[in-house]
Order: sequence, then structure tokens, then C-alpha cells
Amino acid sequence: MEEIKYDDAPVSVAESVKEAALNAVREGAEQAAEEEARRIAEEEAVRAAEEAQRIAAEEAARRAAEEEAIRAAEEAQRIAAEEAARRAAEEEAQRAAAEEETRRTAEEAQRIAAEQARAERRTEISKEDAEQQRRDAEREDDKRHAEVSMRLPQYEDDYALREAFKTLRTNIEFAGEDKKVLAITSCVRDEGKSFVSMNLAMTLAESGRKVLFVDGDLRKSVTIGRYRIKGRKEGLSNFLAAQTNLDSILVRTNLRGLDIVLAGHVPPNPSELLGGKRFRNMMKDMRRFYEYVIVDCPPIGEVIDAAVIAKACDGVILVTASGHDSGRFLADAKEQMEKSGSRVLGVVINKMPREKRGRYGKYYGRYYGRYYGRYYGNYGGYGSYGEDSDKKAGKKKKDS
Repeated sequence: MEEIKYDDAPVSVAESVKEAALNAVREGAEQAAEEEARRIAEEEAVRAAEEAQRIAAEEAARRAAEEEAIRAAEEAQRIAAEEAARRAAEEEAQRAAAEEETRRTAEEAQRIAAEQARAERRTEISKEDAEQQRRDAEREDDKRHAEVSMRLPQYEDDYALREAFKTLRTNIEFAGEDKKVLAITSCVRDEGKSFVSMNLAMTLAESGRKVLFVDGDLRKSVTIGRYRIKGRKEGLSNFLAAQTNLDSILVRTNLRGLDIVLAGHVPPNPSELLGGKRFRNMMKDMRRFYEYVIVDCPPIGEVIDAAVIAKACDGVILVTASGHDSGRFLADAKEQMEKSGSRVLGVVINKMPREKRGRYGKYYGRYYGRYYGRYYGNYGGYGSYGEDSDKKAGKKKKDS
């Protein structure tokens, strides 16, 4: 046995301690390593678990998205199907409505055609009835006017006279379509205003117009005597006094298109009658039935009747005899008419001397000796206007 020296013992203990310390260090390191490994393993496990959870969540989200997409697709398909069904239903309803509208249109067209056929038949019947009524009315009118005999003068042989009145007619036509009711007057008596009035009415009627001549001289009318009217006494004065109706005073003449209203019996109040409502309404009514209404008025320089009549007329024409009235007298007459609210359309110069007539040669002169000398001889006495007309007619017959 080898002998152990004393000096070697401490070295062996130190090494043992050192070795033990090393072993302890190694064990601590191993434990630390194991602890680190364990911690790392735990962290790795946590990360793996988290990753697994994330993956699971993503998978769940994906599946949810897929399911939502499937549901959306199904909903879209359902909506598309419903829309297609709705459109189909609408198209079917429109087709049915179009068919119904076509059917109703056809029925309406048939009804309208049938109604038109019935209306045409009624129109034909109405025309036949109207024509029969017109013929009956004409027969009744002829019966009513058959008792009236009126002789209108004819001037075919006097070219100048006819041309003068045609010129006057043309001037009146160019005065405007609103100048249809015309009052004819003069300053004083014996200037030929009644002659001008009647011949103007005749000239208008000859041109195809429907004309009414109204004898507005209720005080001293010359129409009945001048034109040899028989069997008629009632006239304007009787209508204005409400003694008869308007139809009964209209007189047909032998000139087509010309009717006349005579003056009637001499009233005690001619101005009041002419200024009344019945005369104004009569003029309004006559506008509808006649294209022109010519009213023969008394002289404005003698009585106020012409100004009263002119209020219901569209215009006034003054008649003056050549060299008979002064310019001042004419101006006064014009002013008097304008004061009544009437418009003076112009002046007709009558009784022109032969040497001043130029190419017209024969004019009014030869007629005035025949007519006015006989019927206007006493025109100056307007105080005698109220005398009984029958009495005067008897005197004229006696003079004849």
C-alpha cells in the first residue's frame, strides 16, 4: 500500500470541493437549462395554441363568410325570381289591359259610328224639318205681307244717279265693319235726306246685302205717300208704344234683300219714344238679322229726334243741298250730333247744279221736282208735325 503523504491531503479535499462545486454548478446549469427548455416549451405550446386558435377563428370566419355568401346568393336568386315573377305579372296585366282597351276602343268606335249615323239621320230629318219650317214661314210671311203693296222707283236709265249711290255705298263699306246701323239726317227740310236714305238702302240691297230701312221720321213721314204703300198703317211708333210686336211692322219690298219699317201713326211724344229702351233694343236685334240698317231721321236743325236716334246708331250721315246751307249751319249740325255721342261719318251733297256735275250729267234734279215739291212743301212747319196723317193724305188725294 502506497503511503499517503500529509502534504497531499488538502489538495484532494479542495479538488473534491471544487468538483462538488462544479457538479453543483453543472446541476444548476442543467436545471436552468431544463427550466429554460421547459419555459420555451411552454411558450412554444402557448404560441402553438394561439396559432391554433387563430387558425380555428380564421377557419370559422371563412366558413361564416362562405355561409353568408351562400345565403346572399340564395337571397339574390330569390329576389331575382320574385322580380321576374312580378315583371311577368305586370306584362300579363298590361297585355290584359291592352286587350281590354282594344276591346273598349272597338266598342266605342262602333258606338260612335252608330251615334254618328243616328246624328246624320237626325240632321237629315232636322234639315228636312227646317226646310219645311222655312217654307211654312215663308208662306206665312208671304200671307202677312201679301196685303202690302209698295212701288219702289227704278233708275236703270239714269247711269249717273246709280253710280253716285254706288260710290256712296262703297264709301260706307270702307268705313268699317262696325258701321252697320246708320242714321241719315239733314240740317233743315227739303234737302233730300229721305230720298238719299231709301236709295242708299236700295243700292246696298242690290249688292246682295240684307238691308232694313227704318222710317224714323215719326212726325212727318213721306214714305207711305211717296212709294204708294197700301194697306199698312202700323209702324215704328206703334211698336215703340208697345201696341204691336216687331215682326208685325217689318214690311217686305219688291227689291230682294230690302225690308222696311214704316213710321206708323203720328205719336204725341216722338222724342220720348225714340229715346226709350224699346228702340235701343230694336236696333240691337236688327244688327243680328240685317247687314245694314238705314234710319231716315228728321232734320237735326228742326227737331232733336235725329240726335236721339243717333245714340243707338253706329254713325251719322248728313245730307245737305248744294248752296242750301251755310258752312256754319253744317258745323252746328255736326256739333249737335257729336254732343249726343254720335260719330258723323260724312256729308252727302245733294241737288248739285247741272253745270257743276261734270261728266255725271243727269243727277238728282229731275226727281226732286216730282217728289219733294209735292211732299215737302209744308216741311217748314214743324209745329204741324202732330197733325193727323190721314187728314194730310186726304188733302194730297184731293190735290191730285
